[in-house]
Amino acid sequence: MHDHKGTLIVFWHAPPTSEEQDYFLRAWASKVGDGSSLVEHEF
Repeated sequence: MHDHKGTLIVFWHAPPTSEEQDYFLRAWASKVGDGSSLVEHEF
């Protein structure tokens, strides 16, 4: 994982499921993250 100018970038060894992608989107939009929905998935 990497935070680049407010965008969370998640690097995967294998393509993530939609549930896995949604997990990071919800976490980044919460108090844990920066409150935005800017998440990119790289695999």
